[in-house]
Amino acid sequence: MSTDQIRTAPYGSWHSPIALGDVVAAGASMSSLIGDGADLWWLETRPDQDSRSTVMRMRDGLVSEITPATTNIRSRVNEYGGGAFHVRDDVLAYCDDSDHTVKLRSPDGTIRALTAGDPLVRYGDLRVHPEVPMVLAVREDHRVDGEAVTTLVGLGWPDGDGPGAEVVLCRGADFYANPTLSDDGRLAWLEWRHPAMPWDSTLLKVGQFDTREWKLTDVQLVAGRSGAELDGVAVHHPRWSIAGTLLFTSDASGFFQLAEWDGRGVRALHADQADFDLPMFVLGNHAHADLDANQILTWRLDEGLCHLAIVSRVGVPTRRLAGVAAVDSVASTLGVGYAIVDRPVDHRALVRVEPDGTLEVLRTLGESPDRAYCSVARSLVFQGRYGPVQAWYYPPNNPGYRAPGGTRPPALMRVHGGPTALTSNAYNATV
Repeated sequence: MSTDQIRTAPYGSWHSPIALGDVVAAGASMSSLIGDGADLWWLETRPDQDSRSTVMRMRDGLVSEITPATTNIRSRVNEYGGGAFHVRDDVLAYCDDSDHTVKLRSPDGTIRALTAGDPLVRYGDLRVHPEVPMVLAVREDHRVDGEAVTTLVGLGWPDGDGPGAEVVLCRGADFYANPTLSDDGRLAWLEWRHPAMPWDSTLLKVGQFDTREWKLTDVQLVAGRSGAELDGVAVHHPRWSIAGTLLFTSDASGFFQLAEWDGRGVRALHADQADFDLPMFVLGNHAHADLDANQILTWRLDEGLCHLAIVSRVGVPTRRLAGVAAVDSVASTLGVGYAIVDRPVDHRALVRVEPDGTLEVLRTLGESPDRAYCSVARSLVFQGRYGPVQAWYYPPNNPGYRAPGGTRPPALMRVHGGPTALTSNAYNATV
């Protein structure tokens, strides 16, 4: 476009080819990536279907919708939910918000209800047990007077037409999260008590799971400070590695950093002065994934900028990969890393992480916007009452217009409440 074709007009009056329908379509989203064998599984949210969420699978490059069109996959534990589905060996467990049940889908496609479907009983953070017919879950029970009672339970597979048995595995704490099973039968989980939030103080515990009695024995504290409330250590997202150790993130240093427990003690895997996790207000466990016995795919957040990263278990410095706006989740299959990421000038995407650190887009929802009309966020840091404040500024951008000299664009301020959220420089169709 030549200079004489550019119109001079006040900010706010510029015509844009980005229509309301484009903004609505941009609400389609992917989240909660899981690897199972050679397959990838995730959730897709569809604004044109009352914003329901459905489970998707990529197998041999083919993408299929797995859960029925009548379902809405959602957990309501802690109101924020999370961990609404899990899959292991092609066995899928999911929370069906349409009838408040937890359902089990067998590899042959048969679907059965594991729970009775009481709206006063909520489930989330599902984990399919690898050996016994059970799905682990966080249960939030509102059938009692006063505050809801949260426990860690095992949901037995149904033996007939009705739901299966339901066994309480852990009780006594106010909150539970992130149950995860090792190959040798150990169960790890997080728990915490009022008045702490999970980003204030959590305990990471491990117990031996008795597969015959369906109970835990030899429970021990791995990380966190017992008895601490607001002055403890925040431990998030425990996961058993392919090396048999327990990986998790901890803010003991003042930053969320990856740490490892080998059964004898805990050690930090790196000393990067950056965060490798976010405050856990949503259930689910998608913060890191093994590429091999020594390399872990995760993400790194430093002064508002996000990178995919590879952390080594053998002392190699952290490797920062492609810059992205934000990471929803990471996973791996057969030693290959994958992630669902937000990008600065395009929609959220499911990507494969190449060995050289580049990203290959496998799936994105919606057509890419015309970059000539995209407002690209710029980082601003200013001094606030309690120290530096980082913000993202989206300047007006339209190749067909310029503003009259000496004028400034109107500023629309969007402030997140925190600490359960942060703003990234992701492409935002509403800006």
